[in-house]
Amino acid sequence: MDPVTLGMAKAAAKRNHAPLFTETQYRRRGGPRDIFFIGSSSIARGSEASYVGHNKVGFGYFTDAAYVGWAQIQSNGLWRYAGQAATGGYSAMQVRDEHLPVAMAAKPWACVVHCGQNSIDMFADTLAALDTVYTQLIAANIMPIIVTVQPLDNIVDASLVNKLNVWLRRRARELGVPLIDSHKLFTDPATNKWLPAYSDGDSVHSNAAGAKALAKLFNDTLAPWLPTFGAFDFAHSEPDASLLMQKPIMMNKVGTFVESWSGSLGTGAVVTQADHADVAGKLLTITYDGSGSGVTTFVGATQTLVAGRRYRLGFKSKFVRPGAGRITFRLAQQPVSTEDKLFGFRVEQGYELGSYVQEWTMPAGLSSYTFRPAFTLDNSPASGTVFQMGQFTWQDLTGQGIV
Repeated sequence: MDPVTLGMAKAAAKRNHAPLFTETQYRRRGGPRDIFFIGSSSIARGSEASYVGHNKVGFGYFTDAAYVGWAQIQSNGLWRYAGQAATGGYSAMQVRDEHLPVAMAAKPWACVVHCGQNSIDMFADTLAALDTVYTQLIAANIMPIIVTVQPLDNIVDASLVNKLNVWLRRRARELGVPLIDSHKLFTDPATNKWLPAYSDGDSVHSNAAGAKALAKLFNDTLAPWLPTFGAFDFAHSEPDASLLMQKPIMMNKVGTFVESWSGSLGTGAVVTQADHADVAGKLLTITYDGSGSGVTTFVGATQTLVAGRRYRLGFKSKFVRPGAGRITFRLAQQPVSTEDKLFGFRVEQGYELGSYVQEWTMPAGLSSYTFRPAFTLDNSPASGTVFQMGQFTWQDLTGQGIV
């Protein structure tokens, strides 16, 4: 949108409260559908650095407390994580000054903006800073995704939070952009404080259950804005020589696991293959039967990646967790003794079948460019714990001449 047109649109929106983002322009449109995230601790929590020196701008390794990671796990491939710039304790003004330029440089389709509580006592400055963030994103043809501020459990801040969230909801309507209402999700209507089930006890942040719930709200809210088909092409046959791992659909059981995968099976765990209507081929299935709780780790073939090349990786998975246990996935740098991770997740809650996707340009300056995918079931998996994974699709887009 050129500056003159944008100015006219803003003026019209201010007069008529008409959306700047029309359905025909942005809802269900094509393109890469990359989403960047900026904000304060609400986004930064549960996000860990991967390889040494990495600043988490381009990749994400997430733990149970990260709603961004949960949203990625359960995205069903409808959008791609483009990176984040988030710092705990930052005001809206600091996010505007330091993190907005990073998001603008990434040139995503959309940018989540989740901050404001840390500068809520500077109310007018916070509103002005957030409005600048939104309008600058729009001017760059990046759609803002506005997230309301979660509860703050003291009387003074609670009143200001409610005022700020009224403004955020109104601004989202005026701009015609998505609103993720975390405050409504997390707030006990009878007390205007945190719902105990979602609070981590500090009166400011969500626990892991809250992170997962917010991620579901995120994906549900964005669904009308995204095409009904995924942004990622999962392999549906094998062998496929165009892939870095040519046996993506787990058809043949070889050794303990399946072709292209090896590792160690924990005591009390068994490996089978399962069918699913939404998965091509088979799901590699690891089930704990209660006779033990040993650690299971299985890894894919090691690949040498090239700095500057564009890659993408995705798989479908499901985790049933009736008691203790967790699942970790990482694209791990070799040798194993260092195993710095490029991206991945570590969660201790079950989830339904979802599609995890990641696309990235390989950075320069690493100590090693050999990587392999690795999954681990540990933390004493209980009887009935089941992890399933299938359609593991890993492509060198540059090598294929696709990009």
